Amino acid sequence: MASMRHELLPLAHRLRREGHDVQAMVWRSRYENAWGGSIEKIARHSDGTLNQEILTPLVEEAARGDLVVVTTVKRIAELFHAAPKLFAVAEKLTEVEPSDRLLLGGWYDGEHVQAPHLLVADWGLWPGGLGPAVLGGITLIRLGGLLPAFVQGALQAATDRMKSASFRGLFHFDVEEQPASGELRLRGLCAGWPWLHTQAFIAELLNAGESLLGNPPRLKHKFVSVLPVTIPPWPGEKRSQDQPDQVVEGLTSQQQGQCFWFDIRVDETVKKIFNAGLDGLLCVTTGRSDSTPALARARALELAHRISIPGKQFRPDAGMLVDSVLSTLEDRYGFVV
Repeated sequence: MASMRHELLPLAHRLRREGHDVQAMVWRSRYENAWGGSIEKIARHSDGTLNQEILTPLVEEAARGDLVVVTTVKRIAELFHAAPKLFAVAEKLTEVEPSDRLLLGGWYDGEHVQAPHLLVADWGLWPGGLGPAVLGGITLIRLGGLLPAFVQGALQAATDRMKSASFRGLFHFDVEEQPASGELRLRGLCAGWPWLHTQAFIAELLNAGESLLGNPPRLKHKFVSVLPVTIPPWPGEKRSQDQPDQVVEGLTSQQQGQCFWFDIRVDETVKKIFNAGLDGLLCVTTGRSDSTPALARARALELAHRISIPGKQFRPDAGMLVDSVLSTLEDRYGFVV
C-alpha cells in the first residue's frame, strides 16, 4: 500500500486488524511521521530514494496476481501497471471534477458496479459552504439495488471510461441536465480513493480485505456520515516549526475507534494521542444509522464536539442537506430511498 501523504493509513490499519499482511509506505517522506512514524519504509534507501532491489520482486509478485496493490501515487501505479489487483487513481477521465451536492457512487470491479450508493456532499470547509472548496462532510446512503434509472445513461458513460482506463475500485460522479432534452448526462467522474467518500465507504464495510480480493463489498448500515476535524494550517500544509504538538483529548478509547486518524502520534507511555505537526488533519469522525440520516449525522457530530484541542475546526452544519436532496429526488424523479 502506497499513500501520497497519510490518506491510506487508516485503511492499512483496518486491513491489519482484519488479519491481512499489509506493507505500507508514504511517498512524501515528511508524512512518514504520521501515526508516530510507525510506517515501514519498505521501498526506500536511507536517503529516501526508491529501492529497486525491494520493488522489483514486489512488481513481479503483483504481476502474477499474488499481491494486491493499493495506491494514490501515480509513480507506483505506473510501476505496478501489469498487476491484475491494482487499485489506483484514474486521472482525467472527465474534463471537470464532480462538484454537485448529489454524487452517485459505487465499487467498480472492472466489469460491473457493486455496492451502489448515493452521496450528499457538503462542499466548503466552513459552515454554510464558505472557505476553501474542499469537502467538509459527506453522507453515504446505501442503495439496495442499482443506481436510479434516471442516471443509467450517465452511469454507462462512467463505466465505459473506467473500463477503458482499466480501473478498479471506488468511484463517484455527478450529472448535468441538457437544457433541450432534459437528459441527465455525465459531468464529472472521480475514480480512485476519493477524499471523504473513501472514509464513508470503509467505515461500515464488512469485508474490506475480501473486497480487494474480488468479493462484492458489503455495506452494513444504510446511512453513514463523516466529517473531518482539523486544526490550522489545514487545508494548507505549512506549520510553524516551533509550534509544539498538542494533546488530543475528550474521547474514550471506544470513541477513538470510531474515527479515522491521520496527523497524530500515540504516546504509549502516557496513553495519549498527540497532533504530529504535519498538516492539521487530525481525524475523520463517523456516524451510522439504519433508520434516519439525522441519527448518523448526530453521531458523527457528537464525536467532533467531544474532541478537545486548541484551534479545533469542523463543520457543525455538515449533513444538513440530506433531507432536501432526498426530497428533491422523490419530488422530481419519484425516487425514494
